[in-house]
Amino acid sequence: MKKSEVKVGGTYFANVSKQRVPIKIVCPHANGGWLAVNQVTYRTVRVKTARRLLGRAGEQFIVVCDGDRYLTAEPAWVRDESKARLFESEEVANNCFTVMSGYEAHRLDNVEIRRSA
Repeated sequence: MKKSEVKVGGTYFANVSKQRVPIKIVCPHANGGWLAVNQVTYRTVRVKTARRLLGRAGEQFIVVCDGDRYLTAEPAWVRDESKARLFESEEVANNCFTVMSGYEAHRLDNVEIRRSA
């Protein structure tokens, strides 16, 4: 993530002790970065750079092709958005789409990754 995307009071995913957990940014730190609270253990965590954050907690992304077909977990393309697979980050959605689509990925020009409603 970028420093400009991080907001005090926001909840983000971060790797803490090799585990991906949600943390809530409490305040800026005097030496740069932020103080945060691990939402699993409720311990204080110092986040030195925005690169440590893996994305906003709670946001989910979907992969859309031609504006009306959605990638599912099978993998398959369906027209019903309620059957779409939800991804926790844009990067994960992109990686999963590339792997699942395999040889077909380079032929699908109208694919986009967007936030689910």
